[in-house]
Amino acid sequence: MPQVRSAEETALLKSELLDFKTACKNAAADKNSMNILSYESENNSKFLINNIFKGKAKYNGCNILIGPEGGFENEELEFAKSLGIRTITLGDNILRVKTAAVVASILILNFFKNLK
Repeated sequence: MPQVRSAEETALLKSELLDFKTACKNAAADKNSMNILSYESENNSKFLINNIFKGKAKYNGCNILIGPEGGFENEELEFAKSLGIRTITLGDNILRVKTAAVVASILILNFFKNLK
């Protein structure tokens, strides 16, 4: 089972906080992990995590980018996509940041569990 760790926890372990572009670049450089960005406007079932990564090779982990309250700016979204980071939906509701992190983690853990 892959490790699930929040970006805040990871940054604190590294004793630094990362800006959005650096976080995206670091995620994209990690070729052994799936890289996803939770985007509230992805309301189509094709953007559910199970559909995006269906049939893909096993991953060692996952980098999850969750935006601030109010969502990502269009420039941020396009930058992440340009690096190959996939956008996903966490469902029909707009969630608070802390709730979105928990929901995304549960969906990721369930995805990895179902790969076995």
